[in-house]
Amino acid sequence: MSTYTEHGDVQTLHFDNEVASTLLSRSINYDKNHSTNTVTITVPDDNQSHYEIMQEMGINDLEDNYLYTRYSVNLNVPENV
Repeated sequence: MSTYTEHGDVQTLHFDNEVASTLLSRSINYDKNHSTNTVTITVPDDNQSHYEIMQEMGINDLEDNYLYTRYSVNLNVPENV
């Protein structure tokens, strides 16, 4: 019997490492990628642009530190193939 992943589509916004202290002070959850020296924020993909997401989170002042967004789509593929 196969099981399916329950995760929805997500966007991962990547920023340079300089924003870590700002995100921490604003109580925004983030992850650090030490191999690329970047900070990431993962949010559900609601078909919003990165700027709309940043504005909604109150971090649009960090636009200059924004690098790129990676999209991850759940294709509902069985885990046990």
